[in-house]
Amino acid sequence: MSTAAPLPISNPGARHRASSTSTRERRRAQTPPAAGTPRQRRFRAVLARAARLTVALALTLGTLVLAIANTAFRGFEAWLVTLALSPIVEHQLAASGYRYFVWTDADTLIALQVTLECTALIFTVPLTVAAAGALGFTRVSWWRVFAAIAALWVIIVAVNTVRLWVIGWATQTWGMDPGYVISHTLVGSIIGIIGFVLGVGALFVVLGFRRSRAKQQGGR
Repeated sequence: MSTAAPLPISNPGARHRASSTSTRERRRAQTPPAAGTPRQRRFRAVLARAARLTVALALTLGTLVLAIANTAFRGFEAWLVTLALSPIVEHQLAASGYRYFVWTDADTLIALQVTLECTALIFTVPLTVAAAGALGFTRVSWWRVFAAIAALWVIIVAVNTVRLWVIGWATQTWGMDPGYVISHTLVGSIIGIIGFVLGVGALFVVLGFRRSRAKQQGGR
């Protein structure tokens, strides 16, 4: 009479759990302990948070001051578009305040103003405040915040300069109507929206929000 011996049954799930546990333990053992006592670590964390909030507040206030005292920045934009228009505008005149000039075919001098609705500040100010909020209330790194601010300012100011250039070129070529009317209301609005979208994209990409969300979804 023969008896059947029980066969060992392997449990892949148990081995996987044991392997995961041992991997976590090895990583925990390799992680150096934080320096200092718990009280010192809490104090450093409070200092770091206070520094982030202080710089975020300074960024916000500085941006709002620039928005209020906007005349100088609009003058810079007028100078920038004058420089860009100089190759195609004969007898180019220097920008005066926040005005830049073009000549029509009828030798009429037209002054175009960089108004509050036309300045890049209308987009850069709220996005900079949003970046300051990310610095103050999230754990995003300092360099990412300042890199994002620099990127969105460069992109939006450059695109807005292109917009002002198109308005100046169209006004010089076709006069106030249809040149200025079409380029300012239709084409200029489209270019402005493109600049805003690119600025928002630069803000989120450089801050790493999309990457963090992808990592969270991948870990589920």
